[in-house]
Amino acid sequence: MQIQRRIVLILVLAFVLLALRTPAGQAQSFRARIEGIVTDESHAVIANATVTLLNVNTNIQVVRQTSTTGLYVFDEVSPGTYRLTFELTGFNKFVQENILVQAGGDITVDAALKTGSVQTSVTVTETPPAVEFNSSNNDITIDQQMAEDTPRLDRNSFKIGLLDPSAVNTRGENLPYNSWGPNSVDLGGGTNLQNELEVDGSPIGLGHKSTVVPNTDDVQEVIVSTNSVDAESGHSAGGTIQVTTKAGTNEWHGSAFYLGRYPWASAEANRTTFSANATRQNMYGGTFGNPILKNKLFNFFSMEYWDIGEAQSYVSTLPTTLQQAGNFSQTYYLNNGQSGIKTVYDPYSTIISPTGAVTRAPFSGNIVPASRMDPITSGLMSQFWAPNNPGANITGVNNFEAGYVETFHYYDYSDRTDYNINDKWKVFSRVARYHTTDVSGNPTGNTTGLYTPVGTLRAGWQVTGDAIYSQSATTVWSFHGGWDNIIDAYVSPNLGPNGWSKVWPNNDWYSNYLNPAINNQPVYFPYLNIGGSGFGGGGFYWNQRPAGQAYNAKVSHQIGSHFLKAGVEMR
Repeated sequence: MQIQRRIVLILVLAFVLLALRTPAGQAQSFRARIEGIVTDESHAVIANATVTLLNVNTNIQVVRQTSTTGLYVFDEVSPGTYRLTFELTGFNKFVQENILVQAGGDITVDAALKTGSVQTSVTVTETPPAVEFNSSNNDITIDQQMAEDTPRLDRNSFKIGLLDPSAVNTRGENLPYNSWGPNSVDLGGGTNLQNELEVDGSPIGLGHKSTVVPNTDDVQEVIVSTNSVDAESGHSAGGTIQVTTKAGTNEWHGSAFYLGRYPWASAEANRTTFSANATRQNMYGGTFGNPILKNKLFNFFSMEYWDIGEAQSYVSTLPTTLQQAGNFSQTYYLNNGQSGIKTVYDPYSTIISPTGAVTRAPFSGNIVPASRMDPITSGLMSQFWAPNNPGANITGVNNFEAGYVETFHYYDYSDRTDYNINDKWKVFSRVARYHTTDVSGNPTGNTTGLYTPVGTLRAGWQVTGDAIYSQSATTVWSFHGGWDNIIDAYVSPNLGPNGWSKVWPNNDWYSNYLNPAINNQPVYFPYLNIGGSGFGGGGFYWNQRPAGQAYNAKVSHQIGSHFLKAGVEMR
């Protein structure tokens, strides 16, 4: 009767939680479950056997008793390497070593106890097969060793998922600060930009963009799910990529790396012209894991920094000194192999005959008189810099060629803390950030608004926390929350409220546009297109700064040989 009431209570709780669940579904847990059945030599189930699960890296252990049906369950198990010990008076001790628990795993380890003394033990050191009997997901797991050994210069942990044969990259932006990059992948079909991305169980996707991407040295494992059909998976029209970060252990350990790329050490960029590779690249970083309180409190820190200079070229056609003064007597055209002086006509001399024929007279000597020059145009002409070559042909096209360096400064860091408070409570938290600037150099030597170096600002934060409460040996609660944001901006420098007065010094026609009460928008230098060459400010491209949060709560309960799980999530 008591068991029936408990079943009804759990079913009611599950119904309420599922009813409250958001329509998009739940996030898949990054923790795992270990379960199995304990029997004797006659294959009869054994009740009340003591089962101890030990994390060999942190020395934290959890104890359970088998149910009346011989079943034991350890839920919300953090990824790592474990040892299971089975004990009962009148039977030999049974020890299963080297249990590799991966994120989201559901591992079954059965034990058959033999009659004998508890002091006698049977130890199995061979790793149990990773066969999941309780999930229909089609997953591939890239473990820590494979993640570290995969030679990806972009160090984007989500792109490690491309090791899955069914994963196809759909975008050229693969660097960790390219916010579209992580979700630009087809997982077993047309799922581009429709996949669920998670780090330690927290979503990092804001629309199609992603927030902080852990560097590869911070990764414990990557799981790619191309067929996530469990009720615990959702928020995705495609697959799921889960990244689990490393946690601290009882050992002090760390790593460091440096990657340098210099022209003198690089292969020739062009073996015909014998030109050197001009890219300069400095990348360094490291990790550090340590116990704060042995067997209880652990920390793991990771960081990296990039300083990259990429050689770029700038080619443009500039007005010559004569052209700036209105003198076009040496301005040529070239058309189908024919060339000559390009005639400049006086627009005020235009005559339209009664028959519709249009005639006009050229300026004398092909020179525009100074009196006919607009003062605003004259002011803009004075801001041009001089050409540095005669041009590619008689027309003077491409008469300015110069190189410059586009500089990337990028860093990311992550700090994770795991705390085993007592037998009932354990918590973890993680703070991560990335920041990058992309700044183009100025090859012109000109400081006017006719050449405006542009660049991008990309940054993001992620703060996440998790708490596990073991209410009893059969009931476990999980509470998870996270907040993240993105800055993705590509804009020209703002000239300020008085910026246009330098272009139109005696005409404030634009004043209403600068009135904060009417149109409080940035002011950019006007963009000029002269013969196909662009000058001036590039203006506004994009400036996106979304933020989001996600919270979920789950409960799992074992009743005899049955295991019930329900949860609710809000994003």
